[in-house]
Amino acid sequence: MSNFYSKTELLQVGFRKVGQNNKISKKVIFHQINGTIGKNVRIDDNVIIKGKIKIGSYVHIANNSILSGAKSGIKIGNFSGVSFNTLILCGTDDFFGDSFPEQCVKLIKKSNLFFKSFDQQIVIGNGCSIGARSTLLAGTIIKNFSSIGSHSLLFLKTVNTGTYFSNFNLTKPIIKKRNLKSLQKKYNQLKKYL
Repeated sequence: MSNFYSKTELLQVGFRKVGQNNKISKKVIFHQINGTIGKNVRIDDNVIIKGKIKIGSYVHIANNSILSGAKSGIKIGNFSGVSFNTLILCGTDDFFGDSFPEQCVKLIKKSNLFFKSFDQQIVIGNGCSIGARSTLLAGTIIKNFSSIGSHSLLFLKTVNTGTYFSNFNLTKPIIKKRNLKSLQKKYNQLKKYL
């Protein structure tokens, strides 16, 4: 018996399209899936994936990560990696305003008077690395060939193409340009495998 989901099993949990040669652990938990998976995708144990999600090819999602696409969805480009214990959450309560957590009051009549939440798409481009224990919240866009340092927190934030970004334990984020020409050249060489 295989430790990985078969293509048929992935289609049964709700994916509309699934590529070949994927290694997706049977310890991954799926909820209300609406999405696609490319080829040569590896998803490790104890990952939770919920809602709308589009995963490209040659993607790695490490153990204990949570990806919640909510209604807006998550897009992960080709040749990108998500390190362990990372949270990617399209939907989140408004922690700044005067409201209650949505899950606590949503069964109440006219509950939308009591809570405010954000639900915006999260996009991770091609050739991106997301560092361990990072949290990407609603509206985060990581453009191609960028990397996010471990323990970073991003909310309604765009990281420009070819940038290293870290805001862990700092009063001012570190933002540094990467060698975009070299990264684009390498990506173009890798595209033949798609």
